[in-house]
Amino acid sequence: MMGRMGLEEDEAIENKLITRSLESAQSRIEGLNFDARKHILEYDDVINYQRKIFYERRNQVLSGEPDIKVRDIKLQSMDMFWVDHLEQMDYLRSSVNLRAYGQRDPLVEYKREGLQMFKQMEASIEQMIEENLAKFAENQKISGDQTSIQNQAMKITTSNNNFSNNPPSPPYIKGGTGQEHTKVGRNDPCWCGSNKKFKKCHGK
Repeated sequence: MMGRMGLEEDEAIENKLITRSLESAQSRIEGLNFDARKHILEYDDVINYQRKIFYERRNQVLSGEPDIKVRDIKLQSMDMFWVDHLEQMDYLRSSVNLRAYGQRDPLVEYKREGLQMFKQMEASIEQMIEENLAKFAENQKISGDQTSIQNQAMKITTSNNNFSNNPPSPPYIKGGTGQEHTKVGRNDPCWCGSNKKFKKCHGK
């Protein structure tokens, strides 16, 4: 318009038509900027809501799980998937604007897919926690079995050492009043009164 009217570049614009056009353009731009800021807050509300839920559950694990190890396993699984989820949500946010070309509201699409991703994250966390707890329990069992075997081996070794150092004395019976104890022979009657030979009774 300035070219057609023959105005110079440094000349003041006083034409009312041009002034109204500039004001209209400025209003549209400000409106677009307002909508953009509004959408940013709405996008942030989605991730903030998910963040609130996640950290409430994480704090429940921190304060309600007495076992330090079953707790570390849960926290590691939760933190790993949460970091990955944040990256995926950021990627979704940058790509969802293209949905507008298909006559779909990018914000609605972001909320819908973000909710699906959050539920998938929760399911993955639960699955990993179960798998890691099972592995932990198995390792504890193996460790406990090895400790039990070692203890049994130590008992057997100690028993063998005691047997070697203190062999059992041969059985004796009383020979009668005023008599010394007499060693029981293999073919002698057993001292228990079973009327069996010692070798077939307590001497086996």
